Amino acid sequence: MASLPPELWLSILQHFQPSTATRSLARLAQVSQFFNALATPVLYHTVRFRRTAQIQLFKNVITVRPDLAARVRIIVFSRDTVDIPPAPLRARYQSFFEPCTALRGIHILDGHFPHPSNKESAPGIRKWLSNPTPVVRCMMLTYDGIWGPGTFSRSGVGRNVDPTLIKLPPGLETLHIERLEYADRQLDPGQACDTLRNVSARVVIGDVYRGLLNFRSRAIENACWFLWVMCQDVQSESQVSRARIFFPSAALVQEVYAKLDEHGVLQQIAGEERVEIVVHDFGTEGYAQAVYAEMCGDNALWSLGVPERSKSALQSRN
Repeated sequence: MASLPPELWLSILQHFQPSTATRSLARLAQVSQFFNALATPVLYHTVRFRRTAQIQLFKNVITVRPDLAARVRIIVFSRDTVDIPPAPLRARYQSFFEPCTALRGIHILDGHFPHPSNKESAPGIRKWLSNPTPVVRCMMLTYDGIWGPGTFSRSGVGRNVDPTLIKLPPGLETLHIERLEYADRQLDPGQACDTLRNVSARVVIGDVYRGLLNFRSRAIENACWFLWVMCQDVQSESQVSRARIFFPSAALVQEVYAKLDEHGVLQQIAGEERVEIVVHDFGTEGYAQAVYAEMCGDNALWSLGVPERSKSALQSRN
């Protein structure tokens, strides 16, 4: 089978499922020198850390093979328990990823930001994000269930998040937010408007927490709040060039429009051309894959889906 052209094998490798790609590619790289040469660049293109020990192992590998570090385009911290291992005295956290000179973006969970319920959560990642080397230009943030007072996260642990503690990295230009409905009004995109140019967000309401009576209403409120804040930031900061908010269905968009109309801000949001509301169902992993592609220069994310024009919705109400 190795007699097939290398470009054909590379095309096949690109179709590995993201959830199992790392393990499959690692096994393939051990089959022969031929497959090692093919699989290794793909394996190190997107590096996923599910355990803290994997970060130290990664550091050991790129110390011996700095050429592999130069292949890394995206770093994913896939669990909020993952953290950069404690550095030796006088060592910098940045030294773990400094060799990744071709880094294009990172993907983190909300747990990698500090919150009062666990002030020691991911201190190494927080420290790195405060002044990352190399500079992080694109970031994807997946909310995993941050809630306000008296509510619970997915793990069942109550969290009361202080929005002033959520800080975006300096130099960040593009921010992608997944599961915006879990943000509970805690993230203000204006925090990084001095450099932030692009924002995309994925809203998925109603597929989890079906047993919580207040969840859907609260999630819609969160989406409305974010849209309002986003429009305020865009109108006040010319650096923000575009923002796309993805909803899985047109019916859900209409619910959000109705809520905005109740608050008397629908017309204000409808008048902002740079904030685009889009209907597109990404499925389970589609949004992350589209974001990773955007981080690496593929602009398809900014044309996916069917735009729901706020102006047309507003006109239909009048």
